[in-house]
Amino acid sequence: LRDEALGDLIDAELALGNHIEVLPRLEALVEEDPLRERRWAQLMLALYRCGRQADALRAYKKAAEVLGEELGIEPGPDLYSLEERILLHDPSLTLETGAEELLTNLERPPTALVGRVPELVRLVELTRSRRLITLTGPGGVGKTRLAVEAGCRALSSFPDGVWFVDLAPILDPAQLNKAVAEGLGVAVRSDATTLDQVRAHCSHRSLLLILDNCEHLLEPAARLVQTLLVSGSPLRVLATSRERLGIDGETTWTVPPLTFPANADADFARGNHEAVDLFVDRAEHVNPSFDLTVDNAAPIARICRKLDGLPLAIELAAAWVDVLSVAEIEKRLNDTLESLEHRARFQPIRHATLWEAMRWSYDLLDEDERDLLQRLSVFVGRFLLEDAEIVCSSEKAPRERVFGLLTRLVEKSLVVPHVSEDAPTRYSLLETVRSFAASIAETAGVAGETSHRHAERFLALALEAKEELQGPQQRWWLDRMELDLGNIRTALAWLADNDALEDALRFAAALLWFWKMHDHTKEGAALLIAMLARREPVAPEVRAEALIAAAVLESTGDIDAAYDMLAEATDVAAEAGDDSAESMALGWMGLFDRIRGDLEASQQHLDMALRRAERAGDDRPVSLVLGHLAVLARELGSYAEAISHHRRAIEIDRQLSNRQGEAWNTAGIGIVHLYEGAFEEARDALVHSEAVHNKLGFGFELVTVWILLAISAAKLGDPDAAAIHLARAQQRAVTLDSPRLLDAVYRARAVVAAARGDKLRAAQMLGVADRIAADQGLGRAMFQAFFEVEEGRLREELGQAFDEAREMGRIGGLPVTTVP
Repeated sequence: LRDEALGDLIDAELALGNHIEVLPRLEALVEEDPLRERRWAQLMLALYRCGRQADALRAYKKAAEVLGEELGIEPGPDLYSLEERILLHDPSLTLETGAEELLTNLERPPTALVGRVPELVRLVELTRSRRLITLTGPGGVGKTRLAVEAGCRALSSFPDGVWFVDLAPILDPAQLNKAVAEGLGVAVRSDATTLDQVRAHCSHRSLLLILDNCEHLLEPAARLVQTLLVSGSPLRVLATSRERLGIDGETTWTVPPLTFPANADADFARGNHEAVDLFVDRAEHVNPSFDLTVDNAAPIARICRKLDGLPLAIELAAAWVDVLSVAEIEKRLNDTLESLEHRARFQPIRHATLWEAMRWSYDLLDEDERDLLQRLSVFVGRFLLEDAEIVCSSEKAPRERVFGLLTRLVEKSLVVPHVSEDAPTRYSLLETVRSFAASIAETAGVAGETSHRHAERFLALALEAKEELQGPQQRWWLDRMELDLGNIRTALAWLADNDALEDALRFAAALLWFWKMHDHTKEGAALLIAMLARREPVAPEVRAEALIAAAVLESTGDIDAAYDMLAEATDVAAEAGDDSAESMALGWMGLFDRIRGDLEASQQHLDMALRRAERAGDDRPVSLVLGHLAVLARELGSYAEAISHHRRAIEIDRQLSNRQGEAWNTAGIGIVHLYEGAFEEARDALVHSEAVHNKLGFGFELVTVWILLAISAAKLGDPDAAAIHLARAQQRAVTLDSPRLLDAVYRARAVVAAARGDKLRAAQMLGVADRIAADQGLGRAMFQAFFEVEEGRLREELGQAFDEAREMGRIGGLPVTTVP
């Protein structure tokens, strides 16, 4: 009766869609009592619904073997029919559910987890009862895989989701909090530290945070976790590290190797030893006809013993079954890992175990493959074939041979291909493989040469992108630079550290529009400012360009410091006789003058900039200066002059195929119409600008357009559309950490509230904007002339009540993250 009830319970779980959660229980039940066909059917169904068709079919095969050996019978018609339906992907097997999708950023690996059933069951239980669990163990033991699988199976226990953050790419501890915020989807604001906002986000949410690869950030990771696990918080943390975090309340779990046969007399049948099962499973992926037999069982068991049951090492060994017999794999393994069994028996498993497994896999390569693998280790993250051909070609492997060698490394599971239907294929090395190959490259004396070529390659790309980032292929280049960001950072650091400061400055300055348009403003500014501070001799034109780029990026935070850099750039460019650079510096100074409220200085600098640009015959600064002259004319009330400047700039932008510049100036014309009260014309121009900026992904300008569209909608009698625009604008402004945008959002909220007839609310919104401006030291507001007119109307209509309501907003009556 109990068995029948248990079966009914599992059926109910499956009907509810809990196939992930019920899977460990089913795996244990078929191990305890393998003769019950109902259990096998439930297991097959659960596996299939988890996207593991091959494992479901393998379960049927195992059931047939057990029933034949133990009872001498074939599987019954229900089990046989289920196998056939799984083979045919019968739609009736797919669970139809109206349940909401669970919150997570976890990605289930393409291969099934082999073994680990008791550990997985216990770990899922611990995530519900322990505040911090740290999975420790050597590299390659499977800490990450176990954490991901546990997270997938624990999803239903955490209403606010399971969120995975990989810390391996984080080299700078200062980037740790930002990485965790991004992983959790926290929109970071400028009015508090990133850590405080992450803590606030987690303080009331029932979620599981998985922090993977903490070992190289042990102290900052420990401080972060300790801060997040404040008293009363429902947050749970599952960390993986080669060393425990060492904080109070930590449950440390040393992940054991997979079980493997202890001696030659062991039973090697599938299901008896996890390491053997893993080897066979991965070998079947490489060679679908591979199977565990009487002939290969013993050498497979010995291989697993030699490799101490480490999953990564076993997978590397199994990857060779298409070119070597198991006996040959074992022989080659014995030739280079003679002491491995001894070391595993008498001391804890260390990184050396995996390192030797790497060495063995590396030694199986021919000389040309080894050379390429060493050189490929210079890449951080994913790279293109073209990059590999340029950076990694050598006398041993000229450029035309790199693709063939790279393909062989892919086949041997040392390089991972990332194939996409709508983008070029990229490649990457597992971090453990990359680390091993980099060490060998250093010993072999090729690391320095390869790093130099890597830096030259990405410098050349940056210089090519410099023009393209404001040309017809702008979006493609923006995306390309984003995908290459890890390599860009590595190349920049190498140049800066290897007596190539001038190249590093040219490199970082060339990416100005990438830093600005893809929300890496602070990073780009910090890099340039740090390099400029070294005051090493560089060509004046290079220093001027770097100062301009640093100033433009820094202006989102410290506009006074940015202004000082532009002043220096102007002097440097003038001394060098570089009219184009001088015009750029003066043009940006004119913009900053206006923002700081000095309209007279703005006019002077912009007039000078236009003369220098025209004398240089360089259309790009001419377009930029005309755009800023248009904005100044608009703020001074010269609307016809403003439109004339914008239209002239648009003509130049079209000749240059600068879509972003054209969209910016089109928006400028829309703003002039807004000032004039021609709200329909304003909306039409702004809608066109929005479409372009949306495609380009320029966050700052897109927020600006949304703010203006909200004002237009409010003036045209559509406050609901205005509220939608402002909600989007505010969320993105917070993400961009831009006080200027947030200030403009609240001034626009005042306009929208007034259009709704809620004038006291409008005055409060102005007070909030005043608070932001005061706290951040902002000067002249965006579109200040327009907002001053709106403010005057409100003041006249409300009288004394205007000042009282505005003061309420200024002193904190509303938080700056409020979205009415």
